[in-house]
Amino acid sequence: MRDLYVVLGIERSADPRAIKRAYRELTRRFHPDVNRGRAWSEELYREIVDAYTILGDDRTRALYDEFGELSLTRGFDPGRARAARERARERDGDDGPAGPPWGAARPGPAADVDVDDLPDDAGDLDFDDLKHARRTVFEDILSSFWRGRDVRLDDDADDDVEDPMGRDARAEVSVPLARAVVGCTVQVRVGGGQGGGRIVDVAVPAGTADGAVVHLPGHGEPGSPPGDLHVTIRVPADPALTRRGLDLHLDVAVTLLELYRGDLVDVATPRGTVRVKIPPACAPDHKLRLRRQGVPGPEGEVGDLYLEFRVQLPQAGDVELLRALERLQAAARPRA
Repeated sequence: MRDLYVVLGIERSADPRAIKRAYRELTRRFHPDVNRGRAWSEELYREIVDAYTILGDDRTRALYDEFGELSLTRGFDPGRARAARERARERDGDDGPAGPPWGAARPGPAADVDVDDLPDDAGDLDFDDLKHARRTVFEDILSSFWRGRDVRLDDDADDDVEDPMGRDARAEVSVPLARAVVGCTVQVRVGGGQGGGRIVDVAVPAGTADGAVVHLPGHGEPGSPPGDLHVTIRVPADPALTRRGLDLHLDVAVTLLELYRGDLVDVATPRGTVRVKIPPACAPDHKLRLRRQGVPGPEGEVGDLYLEFRVQLPQAGDVELLRALERLQAAARPRA
């Protein structure tokens, strides 16, 4: 398990604002839905979220700074850890080894600890990740270090038992195609049945396709640590807007007059309203291409938006319109 400060790329002296800024920047950059097809992104993303879970909280950050990875174990008791550290010093003397490996976080480029200053036991606390640490019982580490001899304070006979690991939760949410193209935030309810539970904000990345899954570490069922939340995004069919790869096709209703005259018309697109010029007398199936107005891709590319004009004819029975068309097109032979 890497030093949490190294994971976020910050100094140990970083203030809370710097920690949050680093977290937001890294999660945007390495979100799995932005890095589709890259297996490493999900693992890195989870590592970033885990690091912020600890360093983003003043209490857990202070414990991590003092005790390192040991503070992440299940049932961790800082008072008992300090007592064990003092006992080790009494046994070995001030010039002896530092005792059990809970004097500082694991060193890295952003840490102030020299690896040579750590005891040999420090390697025993090299957890794979935060969940691995939370599955490790603090009591077992104490017992192992003291070869089975327990270390207790006088007032800790009734230690609280921490919750078990939280289960992962799953949810499904419907997002209109126009919103999925540009990205949005939706809310889902987790746990508690109908009307209960809690509301979680879910960021839907721009370009999300139907069936994509957004992962939110730590937002599942409560526990130690809490489970993850997996939200499946459903993008229902839109009667006017169609996605084909990274390109979009939008049906635009126009009148026969607008189409023949070549008017300027306002068109509502996923990225906002645009004003376009219809080529005069163009065919009803004519497509107008708007470059880079389509779906964003994982490598920074953006598809195009194709406007397809659909003529809306007046209702049948307009005698005056029928006479005008007969006068203008009676001699026309389009299938000749």
